[in-house]
Amino acid sequence: MIKLPMRSRQAPLSLPRRVDGNWFAQQRLRFIEARLFWSGRVNRSDLISAFGVHKSVASKDLTEYQALAPRNAIYDRSEKVYKAGSRFIPAFDPPTVDRLFGHALVADGLPAATPLFECVRPPIRDTDPVVVRNICEAATGLLAIKIFYHSMTYPTGRWRWIEPHSVAFDGQRWHVRAWCQLQMEFRDFSLGRVKKTAETLSATQLANEDASWQHFLNVAIRPHRSLNADQKLLVADEYGMRNGKAVIHCREALLGYLLINLGLDRDLSPPRQLIELEDPRMLRLASWLLVPDAILHSEKTK
Repeated sequence: MIKLPMRSRQAPLSLPRRVDGNWFAQQRLRFIEARLFWSGRVNRSDLISAFGVHKSVASKDLTEYQALAPRNAIYDRSEKVYKAGSRFIPAFDPPTVDRLFGHALVADGLPAATPLFECVRPPIRDTDPVVVRNICEAATGLLAIKIFYHSMTYPTGRWRWIEPHSVAFDGQRWHVRAWCQLQMEFRDFSLGRVKKTAETLSATQLANEDASWQHFLNVAIRPHRSLNADQKLLVADEYGMRNGKAVIHCREALLGYLLINLGLDRDLSPPRQLIELEDPRMLRLASWLLVPDAILHSEKTK
């Protein structure tokens, strides 16, 4: 087991001459470190399986990593495997849980040789990659593009012109942020509802003119007022709060999606909801959520 707290490296390491400037060799060393940290062990067959290299190259990589960070990789002769040392100090980027889950999501096999992770995936949306590609090209080329879009108002769809500048994921769906020439305002369009694209023209509106997109908010959350003191401390620690609150930096245009993901678009109580907004008036900035007034006027605790 790695001792807690894990220390960080104070000075950058000098890479071996064979590895310095060799991107592929560096990726193999990063792989070795990731396997050691998350799984506690790595051997030559892991490298061969992941990268398709010859066994002599895999052996050289393992030897070089051990020379680079001898406390990280301890060779077990009986099992013929390198194991993580108890005083492990990352030689490359510090490991993060977010990065771990990213590898789990794409199932690239980096953290572990055998499947260890599972995630709850949202329903697969029927989105044409060519449609998305054409919209992205229009955004990068500062173009307006004609799309056939289905909405709740026009469920059978109709043609309209949009001027896209960004693509965003709300935790469930992908959206394109664009100027709508029909409504004459910046809006979000679900990419799964764009079924066709057609011609393009020069755009008239730029991303820096989208005030809601350019404006960032500091959304402060705190433990729910109904929790007792010990429960509030637990929730504060879980959410990385300082002085009883955590602040999330969010674009105003994406605020509604953030509130939905946090479950703050509805007035729920523990155990369904463990946090609340420090300032409930923040909900007014996401008026499209049609939040009941009872939430907006909820009593604030000091």
